[in-house]
Amino acid sequence: MIRKAKFNDLKEIFEIERMSFPNPWPEEIFYSFTGHPGFVVHQTDKQITGYLIVFVVNSYAHLANIAVHPRYRGHGIGSVLIRWSIEYAARRDLRAIFLEVRENNIQVQEFYRKYGFSVRGRIRNYYPDDNALVMERKVHDK
Repeated sequence: MIRKAKFNDLKEIFEIERMSFPNPWPEEIFYSFTGHPGFVVHQTDKQITGYLIVFVVNSYAHLANIAVHPRYRGHGIGSVLIRWSIEYAARRDLRAIFLEVRENNIQVQEFYRKYGFSVRGRIRNYYPDDNALVMERKVHDK
């Protein structure tokens, strides 16, 4: 199930973030998004299995962060979260949803392509150790 993230979820979210990224976001960023309608968790039973942060920038949705607990990867949770973010943007009648992904992370790029995202640009040195590709998907495309 997907639900809005709560303050009490943050400890589990921090753990997933640290296990998922070589340069995890500082905890303060997650605190700042607490209560935001685009900060959601995927929960299985009582376990937080993934999370997503998406917010509106002009007429676009920015998918800023998404992660699934390593034990639960490959079970469709990332797909559920991505579809939720697309629906979130559609409910707000936004034009498109965009995100940044590591240029060297081909597997994740392919995952996003499966949901209609395509590369729109490149940002040099976006990450401390890699460039980013900007990927975008029109909201009302199938």
